[in-house]
Parts: sequence; C-alpha cells; structure tokens
Amino acid sequence: MKDETITIPQTICAAFTDEYGEIDPEVYRVSEEVLFAAQSFAERILHDRDRASDLLANAAALTTRAMQKDEIANLRAYIFLVFKRLVLAELRRDTLHEQILAKRALEKLDREDSEADVNRKILIHELRRRMDLWMREVFDLLSLGYEYEDLVPRFGSAANVIRSKYSKRLAILAREIHTEMAEVEDQRII
Repeated sequence: MKDETITIPQTICAAFTDEYGEIDPEVYRVSEEVLFAAQSFAERILHDRDRASDLLANAAALTTRAMQKDEIANLRAYIFLVFKRLVLAELRRDTLHEQILAKRALEKLDREDSEADVNRKILIHELRRRMDLWMREVFDLLSLGYEYEDLVPRFGSAANVIRSKYSKRLAILAREIHTEMAEVEDQRII
C-alpha cells in the first residue's frame, strides 16, 4: 500500500488566510471535495445545511495548523473527522442553548404564575373584606366546593333564593368597586 502522506513545500504554493486562520491550498482543495458530504452530514445532525461551509472552513484551518506540527496520512479523512467533531460540538452548544432557553421560559412562567396567585389572593381578600357576614359565609362555602343545594339546611332558604340573593349582592359589590375605580382613574387624569 502506498503511503498517502502529503508534504507540500511552502515555497511552491502559498497559503491564504480566512476568518479561521491560514488555510493551505491543498487542504482547501480537499475541503471542496468533501463539501457535499459535509453539507449532508450537517443537515442530518444540525438540520442546517448552510452551517456546513463555515464549519468546514474552520476544519480546514485547524487541519492546516495540524499539518505544520505532524504529517497527516489521509488528508480527506482527517478534514472530515475534524469537521464531524466541530458539528458535534455545535450540536452540544445548540442543545445546551435550547435547554437554557427552556429553563428560562419555565422560570418566567413560574414567576408569572406566582405573581398571578399573589394578585388573585389580594383580590379575594379585598372582596371578602367588603362582603357582609352572610355573603362572606356563602362565598367561603362555595369556594370550598359546596353547591347552593348544600347550603339549604344551613340558611333555611331554597337553593334558587340563596343563589339569587348572592348574585344580587355580588352585582351591587361589583358596581361599588367599578365606581371607586372610575373615581381613582379620574383623579389620576387630573
């Protein structure tokens, strides 16, 4: 088997530099040969064919630096191996980024939920404070899951009478709160 080690005298072919560093012309040529396979691999792993060119340029620059230190027996295989490692590093970075975004979204939802719970508790406390004793008792029992029919023995009235009385008082309370809110809004405008 013939040794496929590539040794390129630096005096014959000049290297060029891109954003990832110096790239040897032979490394560049071989990189172009593996571009289609690199794009397919990137599409399969990262679901992004376009990132293959950037990662392959980075692999070419890394391969050029490696060639300066050691001889590379199979340049094509070496470039593709470096490319694969870069793709997998991108995948880990993307996955980590997605996990961080998901964690932040959950934390935001938790904060919003707890803020909404606090606001709801304050609102319920304020409503209960404004209710008369009878209304507060009906409200508490309904909040605990009782039905109007369950309240008949306690209040000595039919379920529809309790429901009607509670609804009317609740409507009056809502009007009072609405009037107060309108007055506060008017004061802010002035």
